[in-house]
Amino acid sequence: IRGGASDLGVLVEYLHDGRAESEPLTVFDDDVFVGARWALNDTQDTSVL
Repeated sequence: IRGGASDLGVLVEYLHDGRAESEPLTVFDDDVFVGARWALNDTQDTSVL
């Protein structure tokens, strides 16, 4: 990050439920997941997900 010794990774996932309209109704038809991973690249290999 900005020339430093750490890395930042971004995770994005989209899920679309394409089942037929005759199937039972769910609240999980269109889902989005967003996350990040911060790795410090130190001697202990510290990272936060």
